[in-house]
Amino acid sequence: MLWVTSILNWIAGHGVSVSYLAIQPIAGHFADKLDVAKTIRIGLALSALSVIAIPFASGVLLAVVAAIAGIGVGTVWTNTDTLMSNLAKEGKLGETMGVAGSFKELGDMVGPLLIGILAQAFGLTIGFVACGILGLGALLLIARPTVVKSR
Repeated sequence: MLWVTSILNWIAGHGVSVSYLAIQPIAGHFADKLDVAKTIRIGLALSALSVIAIPFASGVLLAVVAAIAGIGVGTVWTNTDTLMSNLAKEGKLGETMGVAGSFKELGDMVGPLLIGILAQAFGLTIGFVACGILGLGALLLIARPTVVKSR
């Protein structure tokens, strides 16, 4: 039965990647038709809650939760640049996007290091839960109406 566990873990790992890539055009469409900030909020909720659930799932459920995490992250990732461009002041689009890009990259560099330190010190479960809680914190920040006024 060890080979079944290995196959399910392989499916979960690749499922997150495939769902992350596949959702991006769809999430962009929803952002265009509905609202960018609302679409990002949905993605943040999906990704944060599923990341929290990952250490408690196994087998087929792990594959499903991982795919949901990919959908959430892909939804957020593809629409944050759109939100930032909507919030940019007239004549400041390049500067706004440059700063936003720097912060995204900083998060990509520092985030895994901090979560890795937490996971090393307290275990993988704490690392996943902490990452999900940070996502829920971001959800609270973007929920503030003064932050996400559309043009």
